[in-house]
Parts: sequence; C-alpha cells; structure tokens
Amino acid sequence: MHLHDETLVRDIARTAQQLRIDVLKMVYGAKSGHLGGPFSAAEIVASLYFHHLRIDPARPDWAERDRFILSKGHASPVLYAALARRGFFPVDELSTFRQLDSRLHGHPERIVPGVEVVAGPLGHGVAIGAGMALAARMGGSKPSAMSAPSGRASAFRVYALLGDGETNAGVIWEGVMTAAKYRLGNLVAIVDDNGIQQTGATADVMPMEPMIDKWRAFGLARPGNPWPQRQGDPRRPGPGGRHPRAAERDHRAHDQGSGRGIHGVRQPLARRTP
Repeated sequence: MHLHDETLVRDIARTAQQLRIDVLKMVYGAKSGHLGGPFSAAEIVASLYFHHLRIDPARPDWAERDRFILSKGHASPVLYAALARRGFFPVDELSTFRQLDSRLHGHPERIVPGVEVVAGPLGHGVAIGAGMALAARMGGSKPSAMSAPSGRASAFRVYALLGDGETNAGVIWEGVMTAAKYRLGNLVAIVDDNGIQQTGATADVMPMEPMIDKWRAFGLARPGNPWPQRQGDPRRPGPGGRHPRAAERDHRAHDQGSGRGIHGVRQPLARRTP
C-alpha cells in the first residue's frame, strides 16, 4: 500500500483543524446547526478539496470539474468552510451562516458557488451520484465510455459523502444497485462511519454491521476485487499510513470507502489539475 508523504499528511491535518475551527465559529455565531457530523468529516473534506478534486474556483460551472455530493446535508458547515478556504467565495461570508438573507443555509443549496446538489432529505447522494456518473459516461466522446467500467472513460468523477446513520435509508441501496449494474467506475461513495446519529449510537438505533459485507452483497464484489474495505482512522496520522486518502480506482465497478475518514484505498492521492 502506498503511504503518502508526511508533509502532505500534516498539511491535510492542519487544514482539517482549520475547517473545524470555522465550523465551530459558524455554529456558535448562529446559535444553531450541527457540530458532530461536520467535525467527523473534516479530514475527508480537506483531503478532497485541498488535494484530490479536479476543480477550479474561478470556474465553478466548468463542465469537466469533479462533482462532490454532500449527501449528509446537515454537515453543511464543513462544506461551506472548505469552499470558502478553497476560494469559491470570501471566508468572511462564513459568519453569515444561517442568518436571514444569507445564502449559507442549514442545508446546502446551489445558490452557493461550488455546491452541486441541494441536500436535505437523507439518503439520496448515491442515487444522484449514479445519475451524474452515468450521464458523464453517456456524454463522453471516448468509444469506451459506455463499455468500460473506468473512471478514466469519463470527463469527470463523482464523489458522494454519506453518514453511517444515513445508510439506514433504503434509497441508498437502490443507488448502490444502480452503480453496480452500470459499473460506474467514475463514482466513489464514502461513508463517514462516526458511530453516532441524531438519536443515539448507530449500533443502537439501527445496526448496520457488517457494513462492508452489505456493500459487497449489493453487487460491488468482483473476482479478484477485495474492496470495499474498511481502513484505519485517518484522524490520527502517523506510521502505518493512517492518514487522509481517497477511495478510488479507475477500473472497478463502484468504489465505496467506509470508516472514520476516507477509506477503501485504491490508489494514492494525486492532485488532478484542470
């Protein structure tokens, strides 16, 4: 397994902490909002927005940009913080979170530069992502776009971030079956497995383990493909490679990372530029 440079690991860790600081200020200032979901997703979002996603803040509608779907929409503060720190809008605007006439609502909407999907009802991220990923392949000019289960056959890739409690929703699994059927190698699903949902521990509210076996059972397993797979905790980077990373490979049917951060490592993070 490829281990990333420790400088990169430290940079991502510092960025994640800055995002948490921004989230805390936003929620405290609004006296409203969620902290747990944004906090647990900080490394995931930092890794994607500051190292991996192929995006251009100066061109938020660029046709070949990668798409990020925050399926767990109540974690919107960490998305807003990342977008602001990445340059999509001024950082000062974060202080307007959940204020009257602000565009930074409790759940993200597309009036915010960089937001791809309106999020509110939980469970729709994978299904929406499957539609986006399939559309990317259908609109591609490469002859292999509709026959090869390859992210490289598409102009862009789609990343959907889910909460572990969110996987209680049946529509998640409908989306997973769709992704498996169409062999959408340009779709990556990431489960932020923080063990908590709104009304208690996920193990008590609706046990989802064995999580990995469920994803495999819905059509993600292929001969010789050991994924999806749960990895270590990237919030404690150090020896052994427990650090932020992307769940991706370009020739699998559909990739799913599960765990406290970005998991199910396929290939090392490599900055993808416009």
